[in-house]
Amino acid sequence: MDAIQNFVDKNHRLLVSFGAIIAFVLLAIYFPIKVHNDAQEQIAYLQSVNVSLNEQIEHISKQVNYLTMSNKKRQALEKEVMCLAKNIYFEAGLESKTGKIAVAEVTMNRVKHHHFPKSVCKVVYQKLGRTCMFSWVCIRKNHSVPQNRMWNESLAIAESILISGKRYGIIGDAKFFHGDYIEPNKDFQRLTRVTQIGRHIFYK
Repeated sequence: MDAIQNFVDKNHRLLVSFGAIIAFVLLAIYFPIKVHNDAQEQIAYLQSVNVSLNEQIEHISKQVNYLTMSNKKRQALEKEVMCLAKNIYFEAGLESKTGKIAVAEVTMNRVKHHHFPKSVCKVVYQKLGRTCMFSWVCIRKNHSVPQNRMWNESLAIAESILISGKRYGIIGDAKFFHGDYIEPNKDFQRLTRVTQIGRHIFYK
């Protein structure tokens, strides 16, 4: 013990210096890593804020554009909104909000695709021979809707997409769907399954 004590006494300054060097090295390694991680987190946060702000600006711009439209253009857009809202309601009224949005996106994906008509109403009411592309169009004689929660949600989704320019991005570029309670026909066998949301299976 005396020998150890004598060694410590004689080399106290050296040991202190050596400890300080080790601490400095550890700090030099840790601090840049922490700063780098903090910077990366800050950059990611600012990017997400920027995306959110850009989306809000776009939505406001769309709404201002809607309010400044001529009566003729506004009426035409409102007709498109009603067509989309009815398609959401009659196809997915009992589904969750996500399920309703997915049907809306299928409708809009068709509008954007060159194989389908270029307006929402024409896509919704499209027929191939006597077959309706959306079954409710042929099944329901009365296309009026009740003023209930399901309709209000369907209408709000349609307005958010067509008036506010909202892009949800739930089902990608899927353009077809059917209920999980029916046996799909051979046409669906050539398609790629995307996902299932609620009772609907989506394909592209």
